[in-house]
Amino acid sequence: MKEIGERIEQIPSKYKKGVMTHLHRVADAIKLARETQKITQEELAELVDVDVSTVKSIEQKKRIPSMGLFFYLCEVLKISVKID
Repeated sequence: MKEIGERIEQIPSKYKKGVMTHLHRVADAIKLARETQKITQEELAELVDVDVSTVKSIEQKKRIPSMGLFFYLCEVLKISVKID
């Protein structure tokens, strides 16, 4: 998983603010769902087969999950994803 700065640099400047807003919302939704379900970061990491540092970095908005990991986290945490 790339550092957030590396991925953001690849996004055209006119889209960066919107992308960052959505990424922060995703991180907040993952953390809220995990805490609401009383799942620890360690338990979530085990459920999705990643290192706990990955979960922490996503929740702290330091890393962007891959699309696969994003959808897997949403599935495990029962977060619905709406695509318009």
